[in-house]
Amino acid sequence: MPRLAPSFLRNIRWFLLVCAALPGSLAVASWWNPWEKKPASPPKAALLGEGVRIRFSGAKSFSEKRMRQAIEEPLRQIRTEGLTRANADDAAYYLSAFFQDQGFASAEVQWEIRPQELRLNIREGTACRLRSVQVSGNRALSTPEVLAILKSPTTDRFQGEPPNFPFVMDDLQRGCGRVVDWYQAEGFLNADVEGPEVRFSKDSTEAEVSIEIREGQRYFFGQPQFEGDLAYPRATVQEALASQLRAPYTAANLAGIESALREFYTRRAHFEASVEALADPAEADAQGKVPLLIRVKAGPTYQFQGMQVQGLTRLRTEWMRARLLSLENQPYSPESLEAKTRRLMASGLFESLEIRPEPQPNRTLRLQVNAREAKARELGFSTGYGSYEGFMLGTRAWDRNLFGRGVQGGVDLSFSQRSISVEGIFSNPWLFETQTQFVTRVFIRNRIELGYDKREAGIRGELSRRIETSRRLFDWLHLSPFTQNPLQVGVYGQTRTVEITASDIAPKYLGKTAYQIATVGVSATLDERDNALNPTRGWLLAGLLDTNTLENGNSFLRTSGRVGWHYPLPGGIGFAVSGRFGLLSQQSSPPIDERFFLGGPTTVRSFRERKLGIRDSQGFPIGGSAYTLANVETDFPLWQSLRGALFFDAGSLAEDGERAPVSHFRKAVGVGLRYALPVGPLRLDLGFNPDRKPNESWGAAHVSFGFAF
Repeated sequence: MPRLAPSFLRNIRWFLLVCAALPGSLAVASWWNPWEKKPASPPKAALLGEGVRIRFSGAKSFSEKRMRQAIEEPLRQIRTEGLTRANADDAAYYLSAFFQDQGFASAEVQWEIRPQELRLNIREGTACRLRSVQVSGNRALSTPEVLAILKSPTTDRFQGEPPNFPFVMDDLQRGCGRVVDWYQAEGFLNADVEGPEVRFSKDSTEAEVSIEIREGQRYFFGQPQFEGDLAYPRATVQEALASQLRAPYTAANLAGIESALREFYTRRAHFEASVEALADPAEADAQGKVPLLIRVKAGPTYQFQGMQVQGLTRLRTEWMRARLLSLENQPYSPESLEAKTRRLMASGLFESLEIRPEPQPNRTLRLQVNAREAKARELGFSTGYGSYEGFMLGTRAWDRNLFGRGVQGGVDLSFSQRSISVEGIFSNPWLFETQTQFVTRVFIRNRIELGYDKREAGIRGELSRRIETSRRLFDWLHLSPFTQNPLQVGVYGQTRTVEITASDIAPKYLGKTAYQIATVGVSATLDERDNALNPTRGWLLAGLLDTNTLENGNSFLRTSGRVGWHYPLPGGIGFAVSGRFGLLSQQSSPPIDERFFLGGPTTVRSFRERKLGIRDSQGFPIGGSAYTLANVETDFPLWQSLRGALFFDAGSLAEDGERAPVSHFRKAVGVGLRYALPVGPLRLDLGFNPDRKPNESWGAAHVSFGFAF
């Protein structure tokens, strides 16, 4: 037998080793090979009822889309649970109820299950409309008012009165119940409604309905009798109940008497006062006067003394004690305690805060404070776009609790296509342990305005305070403010260094191009709006007066004011009106950067930013020393958070700052869109110029955040 050469044997061994390793190599290759086609992932399992077809048979009056909307809930159950007899029965019930609510009183729906199909067989019957309603027996409530209540279940469903008012027996029965509820709430305890009685036309397409109201006796509160320790003259206590005693007798109004008298005592520091009001209509006299017995135990007066604070981790306990120190040894007042809690929560330092008075044996109240602190530090970023500013980007680093004393501070950096700004802010909301807020700002800004560029740096300090006693004025005027302390007053001082670094405007229109200016001013704001970011009702008054002195001794006085009113209309429609003015009283023309400008998304919206008013020979705006501005706007719902708007603006800008201009108004009429965001609406406005002058545009388009005024 021939012997094999050693080299051949070595080759055979290497070949066998390679073959043994090859499967592992291929496995590795399949792991990293980017060109290899991976097997498709298994398809997502379909919901159980996705393949079920819904067939509508016999429907003539409504589209399939509207009928599917009516049975949306049963269809969702079919998709998730599969088609069952129970789900099919629900679908038929929902659909028949839909037809009956539209006036098809005899409508019937039968269901039939087929393979992967649900068939709904519909017998519509005849549509019937409500032709008329006859009302009798009503004396306290007029017939139109009765009809409005009677029809309200149907008008609520349709969000208004439909043109062919459908006859729906269930709605009319619910309406009769609401009529009875109204009468009973007005003291007609035995009121009842007979009916509705229905008469159909020959073809059953119209229905005439009649109801009879049996009002019965109306009950009132009789002269109250008091028992117990009143602590005050009987006439004084009874005067506190004057409005409640004039109301008709009902169980709710009886509870209201207890509540009003309990509030009377707690406002006078009677922490443990108890009140019980008893009245039985079965004991009423022939005129319906119900005897009223009021049992009172006023108890002693209490005052705040001492506190126990729990839950603070970063804030110092003495800081919380200082916030509540003004209550020490003061008579118990729930309003004062509520105001303290609301102000502390508004600081942003707490996730939750409870201040509970606990009675002590010595007739004092110890405040039990349970707090849970919020995160103090935050880093935020913002981005946006404005028609004038262009793209905007900002960042903010903020700390609400510097040194554990609730002092706030941070840095704002903002960039846009027109500006770069850096601002440092330091704020102490409780300066010298009072309710006075101190804010100081240090800033550096570079801006590009129309016709010129500027650079400025400065520092501003401001003291402001909310006037708590302002509520007394509202009580005296019989007004009900939305906010506890709407009046805020402030004083401020500011110094700036300003330099116009580049300009295309003729020097005679610029005024000084490099100057220092010192400002001292006072401001007052009376804000009665329900929300500062998204107001829907209320009004606002604001005024500013400051004096400005340039480095060469020239000075001018600046005055501005603002009034605004928001009012909600029916149907979710909002209405708002605003008026503003500004005056610069001076001996010589102020620098261009200190003047007023009009035009843009917050003034007259048929002009682009700053482009209304006086211009130089090249068309650049040079501002004015006085302006008057009026805005009217109404907005209305379109879809979900999207709203439409119609507006009218009128503004006038004058060179003379001695008085506000009352002529030569430029106007804007326009339409807009609003999309609600937590920080205010995103706005798109198209303002049209109704009195165009030569070389003026048709109007302007604006994109911005927040309200126009």
